[in-house]
Amino acid sequence: MLSFWNDRYAPMQEIALPLNDGAILFGALITDRFRTFGKRYFRLKHHLHRFEENAKLAKIPLRLSTKEISQIVHHLLEENRKQYPNSPDFSLVLLATPGPVSSLSTVPTEPTLIAYQMGCDLPRYRCWFEKGVRLLPNLAVINSETMNPQIKHRNRLHWWIAEQNASNQNNNSLLLYCWENSRNLIDSDSKSGNEKHDTISESGTCSLRTQQAFVRETAISNFFSVIRGRVISPPVKTILRGIAWEVIRELCSKRNIPFIEQEYTIPQLISEADECFISNSSVGIVGVFQLGDRTFSWPGKVSKMLSDDYSDLVGIDIASQILGNKN
Repeated sequence: MLSFWNDRYAPMQEIALPLNDGAILFGALITDRFRTFGKRYFRLKHHLHRFEENAKLAKIPLRLSTKEISQIVHHLLEENRKQYPNSPDFSLVLLATPGPVSSLSTVPTEPTLIAYQMGCDLPRYRCWFEKGVRLLPNLAVINSETMNPQIKHRNRLHWWIAEQNASNQNNNSLLLYCWENSRNLIDSDSKSGNEKHDTISESGTCSLRTQQAFVRETAISNFFSVIRGRVISPPVKTILRGIAWEVIRELCSKRNIPFIEQEYTIPQLISEADECFISNSSVGIVGVFQLGDRTFSWPGKVSKMLSDDYSDLVGIDIASQILGNKN
């Protein structure tokens, strides 16, 4: 498909980063991803505003203004719709890096901007809409003083290691990360020679450290629980503030459903939650059928109601589209 690279449009296969790009040398790369519904972008201004704010937080200069980026992504959609008229919808990914840097100077001189598009990979989510999502709790040790959780970036080594250490996952399983914000924990484990990797058993049982940590999010979605009629999210300052997260807060307000930001541990959720769900800009809202060793009635009443409201808002029955019943 047609893509954009710095100052020109080009086929995706022509896009490449030099080995001295800051994304490769430092993992300095911010991103945003969004999709069309009915071949129209949903809340594009919100995504571009977040992309701009992430660039500021990550100290990565943007090569172009958000107005110019908006014109580019609209042009890509127009051209790719002509080239692929049978594709039901499209995803678009934005990437920004400092560009080439040297070991002597990390001052960005020619930042990189990439926008590429692809057809929505809807079949990958089918199992979620057939029987719900299974979440496996996993520990992630994060120092939020140096890595702001509100930046949407591609420095995901901690997630990669966790995914490799997780065992017995199936196609509809996601790791639900529980964060310990502790530099002392890393230091003490290193000095003692005890480098611990949290693992999960087949039954979903997690370690004591994971049980004591606070729930955050998955690698691709925000997490919510429903407790006594209230929708609960981890505090927004501790997670990536997804565009779908904002939509859910609005939908709850319209439904007069209390929306609360509150810390919870896995044992508390297993004991108190009536239902859980996840959200992202690709699928809207999807209910959870299992969290650790706790199973839920699926789909939950509140999850289903908010999911239907989300579909009404975007103008597409998301579940039917993903299940193949409707384009």
